[in-house]
Amino acid sequence: MSTWQLLLCLVATRFARIHGAIDANIYEKLFMVNWPMFEKMTEKVVQVHAKDVLDLGTGPGQPSLLIAKTLPSAKVHATDLQEAMVEKAKKRAEGVKNLDFSVHSADDLSSFHSKSFDAVTMSFVLMFVPDKAKSLREIGRVLRAGGHAFISIWKKMPFFTLAVEAYAEIAGEKPKEMPVNPLALAEEKLMKDLIEETRGLLVLEHEEPGEDDLDQVAAQAALQLVPFPNPVVARQLLTLGEEERQAVLTFFPAPRREEVQILLDQAPDPNAPASARAAYARYQAPEPLPLEPGATVAAPFERYKFKLISVSNSGSQITLDS
Repeated sequence: MSTWQLLLCLVATRFARIHGAIDANIYEKLFMVNWPMFEKMTEKVVQVHAKDVLDLGTGPGQPSLLIAKTLPSAKVHATDLQEAMVEKAKKRAEGVKNLDFSVHSADDLSSFHSKSFDAVTMSFVLMFVPDKAKSLREIGRVLRAGGHAFISIWKKMPFFTLAVEAYAEIAGEKPKEMPVNPLALAEEKLMKDLIEETRGLLVLEHEEPGEDDLDQVAAQAALQLVPFPNPVVARQLLTLGEEERQAVLTFFPAPRREEVQILLDQAPDPNAPASARAAYARYQAPEPLPLEPGATVAAPFERYKFKLISVSNSGSQITLDS
């Protein structure tokens, strides 16, 4: 196993608590890499002229905060299962008058009256909801007739997949159950099956596939979350371009950032093969990354793939059992 695989495995282990909740302190440092999706969802909400918006699984406050600021005349209510996430969101939203918060699971919206909202957003949330079918039924219930829900799901996440493979190599088998699985709805038919389980209350309007270069910042930024020594961190950062390297360094506490930067400044140019080999030899790690003669340094990442799914309330009067 390479050092990089081991690093990813440790990150994934620390990222997910034993009981399956995402650590709010860690997630707050990483969630803004999803900004392109927050913008997409806000655009969708604007396009349907929503006046009352419900954001489920808002985390530290997005896209609810962006929607509230973009539509100051709209009322936005944001929820998250974890009180710690909601508290962080409240701090981010100080002074925003048209946004309020509550602690709710996305599969239990019993506190909300039927037909209360014009739009519901779920940005990379549904994969983590225990009862996904019930969550969609509840969304259909709280939407007004003709209202819209915008739901994004991950289709491909190389960072996560590599972490699972690293775990399997260490443990000798894949984990039987992942406490946090962002690819739980990656299989093509699963979302359509869940929508069908609403028995006509929700109808599929549009599916918009997309991909993003989130790995370069998201995965590398996670380096700060594991107790690797600074030389090993610097060694990994050598695989990035200067702009990405500086973006990652902004995630580090100031003292550690300065220490890592000193190591980077002292390192030979990693873009020259001979210098790169010397740099990797200098920064000793449990298992050096192999570099063939004449090879250039490149981060071993693929693009993330996602899908933004738009559904609407059909106006059906069917009564659904919870």
